[in-house]
Amino acid sequence: MITYIMGIALVMVVAVPVAMLNYSNTRRNLKMKQIFEELSKYAHVDYSEQWNGHIIAIDEVGKKFYAVFQQEKLCFSCVIDLQKIERCLVFTTNDEDSTVSGSIDKVDLLFFEKNVFQPSYVLTFYDRNVDGYVLNGELQIAERWKNICSKAITCE
Repeated sequence: MITYIMGIALVMVVAVPVAMLNYSNTRRNLKMKQIFEELSKYAHVDYSEQWNGHIIAIDEVGKKFYAVFQQEKLCFSCVIDLQKIERCLVFTTNDEDSTVSGSIDKVDLLFFEKNVFQPSYVLTFYDRNVDGYVLNGELQIAERWKNICSKAITCE
């Protein structure tokens, strides 16, 4: 009888936090999707992608890039007019004092407006201080979106 009670208590200790985490992630994703839908209400979204607190999309016809990022309880949204953009590139930051050689601390997608030498928009895809120590494909996602945006920028 005691083993059954201990088993039920153990299941409750594991199941309740997992259920609460799932519930909070679902609420966070719903909030991000609502903000994204309002941003891109009249757009023709050609490509979109969602991962770990980020939603990004592009309207190739209207030349617009949409992004919704969530950090903790705050949502940040951005609409970039690609007609004003000259180029975009992926920029990785490595900590010089890091004990692990080749470790990436930050992955950004930079957008440069025409005739401007500083980036006009910086979208952070990965930050080691916020997202943890392991990249989960963010560098590949940033590279893929750089290629998609560059293609949209060059097509006139």
